[in-house]
Formats: sequence, structure tokens, C-alpha cells
Amino acid sequence: MKYLHTMVRVTDLDASLRFYRDALGLKELSRKDVPQGRYTLVFLAAPGDESAQVELTTTGTRSPTPAGATLGTWHTKWMTCTRPANA
Repeated sequence: MKYLHTMVRVTDLDASLRFYRDALGLKELSRKDVPQGRYTLVFLAAPGDESAQVELTTTGTRSPTPAGATLGTWHTKWMTCTRPANA
């Protein structure tokens, strides 16, 4: 199993980038703006170790998800290997 990334939903992308990028030193790897879905994905990682990523997701102009709603505010993604161990 391989760790891919952890997603954190944020309401203020600029403030979050000041923390993750400027204070912690993570570098921005990619950014995807989805205007029709009104959200932005920003992937960050420590310099020299792009295998462990943090994904910041902002809902833009949408209201934040209310407490208790089924939409999560974070997730961790793993990739599993389906190849037999003796292959």
C-alpha cells in the first residue's frame, strides 16, 4: 500500500497557503481551478519528497459544509497493489 495524499478542506486558501507553504515550507506542486464546480485543489509537498502530499480544497464562493453534514472535511488516499506478492 502506498500513501498518496491527505486532503484538507479550507475556507481561506490564501491564509492556508501562508501556513502550509510559507510557515511550514511546503512547495506548491499543482493547482486545479474548477469554475463550474466552484472549487480549487492545491497539492503541496515537502521539497525533495513529492510522494507525501497535502491537498488543500477550497469551496470558493460556496458556503462551508455545515457541521454534521455527510461531506467530509478531510480524507487520506492510499493506493493498493493488486500484484501477487511472489510475482
